[in-house]
Amino acid sequence: MLQSPTSLILASASATRLALLHAAGLRATARPARIDEAALKQSARAEGATASGTALMLATLKAIYAHAADPAGEDTLVIGADQLLTCGDAWFDKPATRAEARAHLRHLRGRTHTLHTAVTCLRGGIEVWHHSGTTSPPPASPCAASPTPFSTPTSTPRATPCCPASAPTASKAPASSSSSISTASTARSWACPCSPLLGFLRQHGILPN
Repeated sequence: MLQSPTSLILASASATRLALLHAAGLRATARPARIDEAALKQSARAEGATASGTALMLATLKAIYAHAADPAGEDTLVIGADQLLTCGDAWFDKPATRAEARAHLRHLRGRTHTLHTAVTCLRGGIEVWHHSGTTSPPPASPCAASPTPFSTPTSTPRATPCCPASAPTASKAPASSSSSISTASTARSWACPCSPLLGFLRQHGILPN
């Protein structure tokens, strides 16, 4: 069993992921890892990596970078997480503009798409646990390309300690950000590895039962 860490770091800029950890009773601090995700995904795909394998690689790299920036890293548990949206043979990066986001939505409309999610835990810079999974949200509705999905959510999603019960339609960032894709919410995508993550933390006494 792992000794209880002195601190818990989430290597992510996602406010929703951090809020879900806080809702579970974890005192986590966000420390985003600045990596070139688009370039890494392009390189991984050129080498024949799978989408799930690439999501796990990115989650691990985020945790490694966050650990390297932590002065008390040996006693810190770092959580890295990532998700990758695919539709057929297409892999999607975070859109840089609203126009790109709408183009993504038009491409996804009426088509089954898959979210590949991954989460990694490092302790003292060494991986102690990881999990990956997939989920297929319902195909985007015909109205998904309208401006409505980009309106700012008026409330924060309510979450249970294991998985979120509901979520706004914006993905990964507030809808005021041009990086939002409304086809699958952060809470929905985080739900895939969230329950196994909390199970791991309970198993080692980091999260009380």
